[in-house]
Amino acid sequence: MPNSPDVSICILGYNGGQVLERCIASALHGPSSLRTELLVIDNASADGSAERVAERFPDIRLVRNPRNLFFTTPYNRGFRETTGRYFLVLTQDVELGSDTLPSLVALMDANHKVGAVAPASFRPDGQQEPIAKREMGYGEMLLRYTVLGRLMWPLRNRLVRRNHYDGVALEGPTPVDVVQDSCLLVRRSAIPDGALYDERFLLYYNEDDLCIRLRRAGWDVCYFPGARVAHLGSHSGSPSRALMQRRINLQDALRFSAKYHGRLKTALLLAPLAYAHFFLWRTVRKVRRQ
Repeated sequence: MPNSPDVSICILGYNGGQVLERCIASALHGPSSLRTELLVIDNASADGSAERVAERFPDIRLVRNPRNLFFTTPYNRGFRETTGRYFLVLTQDVELGSDTLPSLVALMDANHKVGAVAPASFRPDGQQEPIAKREMGYGEMLLRYTVLGRLMWPLRNRLVRRNHYDGVALEGPTPVDVVQDSCLLVRRSAIPDGALYDERFLLYYNEDDLCIRLRRAGWDVCYFPGARVAHLGSHSGSPSRALMQRRINLQDALRFSAKYHGRLKTALLLAPLAYAHFFLWRTVRKVRRQ
């Protein structure tokens, strides 16, 4: 579309408070050289953050979900309801720099094989976060989710370091297997069916699945440390929510294993994960009753 924005920015909010407002402000104060549209989707926040966003930013489009739809479903809606040639997945605890978007867009414009790119991310203390990852192999899943990881911890630790490209210089725009999607610029034409995420993944492995699908379709997935964002940290946690997230992590791990490693191998993960899932379910119920 000739009049479409350069970038559609979609921010998912959930009890984000001032962190969400900082994220939105950083997206709005981008360079005038780029045409952008901004969509904020609230995941049934209970802290009044949606109301504050509507009051402070009356001109932006705000969609309020009637309940928490987790991660993939809201971003898929954002992808369908926007038109920019690039789509930015932006989580509420990330603050864009003044040159973040121009740098990412320039890279994509100059490299038409790149389907998605992620910038470097820094915590408030200045520590850089590992953004690039290798594709999760079945052996690493066994070591991560079963007792084998405790028995073979040196191998487990070595695989974890390898997974994050430990010892590999990632200094320029570098094709990698997977990048985190806390800030991820995706080429719209790389998603011809309009399904950015597989909605069977609620919170975890969605970025792994997306990047694998892009690479299998012939696109490059890049990590670009020349662009930077600040990761302010999540402000929507609680003990019961942490337990729920752990339970969803186990569910999504099984879904990922079944999709990419087959049912037979996944069956070997099922017994220990089913026990962990039941234990966490019981614990969540107990915490909620207190």
